[in-house]
Amino acid sequence: MYLWRKRANPDWVRNRSGELIRRFGSALAIIERPKKVRSLLEIATTKKQGCDLVREFGGTIEKLRADWLQHFAKQSRAKPLRIGSRLIVSRSADSKDKRTIVIPAEAAFGTGDHATTAMCLRILERVTRRRDNGWTMLDAGTGSGILAIAGSRFGAKRVFAIDNDPLASSTAQRNARTNRARNIEFRTGDVLKQKICLARSSSRRCQSGRGIWQGTVA
Repeated sequence: MYLWRKRANPDWVRNRSGELIRRFGSALAIIERPKKVRSLLEIATTKKQGCDLVREFGGTIEKLRADWLQHFAKQSRAKPLRIGSRLIVSRSADSKDKRTIVIPAEAAFGTGDHATTAMCLRILERVTRRRDNGWTMLDAGTGSGILAIAGSRFGAKRVFAIDNDPLASSTAQRNARTNRARNIEFRTGDVLKQKICLARSSSRRCQSGRGIWQGTVA
């Protein structure tokens, strides 16, 4: 496997990222760092595709070592992430604190290190702080399952976690088992095509993911 990398200013990312997303989908990562103007774009690809990307967009390619995922996990020694007073996200099971959930660095997106994941965790912790247990949660694009597992810890009675990537779904299910989150229903597919049952008061209704999405946006 090869890795294509390019550092780009906001205008370049705004004008060209759409094309890269259409061509490479979830293989594309756009990394934004605090106090850095340029973003880092990365795509895991073949050697031929990597060379084509360099010719078309610039940047560089490098060959990844065979055990690149394990190597990354060993090299990355991030401190546990604290979310309010109710949750600690760790990559190892060393902690004996009951607030800890374990999310190893794996191929699926979401360890808590990325700013957007940490922000979502903090928002979820804040909005559920005063809510009675028993609510229902939809995690669309679950990745590693970190948000679904956090929702389970914060008091959700039932969690629907969906991802269109089979690798992400299997990783998320494994993480849920590790963290003993048994009230999460995992599905693989397009969230807009799913039929999901929601309970409201004494009634129960089913609707498509598209309907939920539109209702949420509205």
